[in-house]
Amino acid sequence: MPFGIYDAVRQAATKKKKPDSAGNKKAAPPDKAVSEITILLTGRTTAALTDFAAGLHADMSPVTNSEGLAFYSQNNETIQEILQRQKKLSAIFLGGNKVQYRLEDSDNSGGKSYSFQLSQAGMPEHCFKIQLLCISIAELLSSGVPNCDMLWILADAPCYEEENDSCRTSFSQMLTYAKEQEIPVYLLAGQFEKFGKIRDSVSGCTIERTVYSFLTEHIHSCFETEGIPIFPVQIYGGLSYQETDDDGTLVFEENHFNGLCIYKSAGCYIPALYALEFLYTGEQEDNEIISKVRKINRIQKAAFFSAGIEIGG
Repeated sequence: MPFGIYDAVRQAATKKKKPDSAGNKKAAPPDKAVSEITILLTGRTTAALTDFAAGLHADMSPVTNSEGLAFYSQNNETIQEILQRQKKLSAIFLGGNKVQYRLEDSDNSGGKSYSFQLSQAGMPEHCFKIQLLCISIAELLSSGVPNCDMLWILADAPCYEEENDSCRTSFSQMLTYAKEQEIPVYLLAGQFEKFGKIRDSVSGCTIERTVYSFLTEHIHSCFETEGIPIFPVQIYGGLSYQETDDDGTLVFEENHFNGLCIYKSAGCYIPALYALEFLYTGEQEDNEIISKVRKINRIQKAAFFSAGIEIGG
């Protein structure tokens, strides 16, 4: 294993702070120019986690811009890799008659780190820095878990199949660790495009209640998730999971079922904004950025509620 890569990712993590009595992370003082949070994103493969990060980057800007906020990265490696990933996914639909995407994990050892900032437009000196560490579950179980403020677990397509034993053990181990370390956890339901799609509008993202119920039912069957928010995240849009090869590679093909025949991520920004509000509950009440994040989240919660879905309390 290339320890240099993994060590670099571990060093990017901030020192984990113990939650207060209410279970919320103590935020930085309101007068601090830059507040940092470290989110550990894990799942079956690093490639899937990187695809989610590309969706997060694509989905966040239109939503935050509407409230006078700016979401961006000042890290050249983050910018280069995220844009490269988005370009690769978009180009799939220009490649010929048979549209196919093989989720091959060429770099599944070590991990990747992406750095983003959220600030008021034109005021980058005052911002929230989001460090997203993307490390596969297998790597975490073999090499240890870096310090983080929150853990996100990405559930993928095999979790929605009847034979999901491979999900159960490793995912459960991560949840047990998070509980022991008092780390807040979000579960992200991805790769569900075969069953439905997220409708994205100015009034927030919605998904059919039957689709959301299907996803949560299968995730609950994999491991104990009581009290853990489950967020649907549309990572691929026009691509849907078809099968798993003998070597474990997930194969996606063009999805005509939901009417999306282009790369279209949706809803990937929602966990990040919910996380900011959660981690800074009771802190920075007068902070303009957090106030605007709360406003966006209220709109999104109303959109989910209109579809009969309640996420995150």
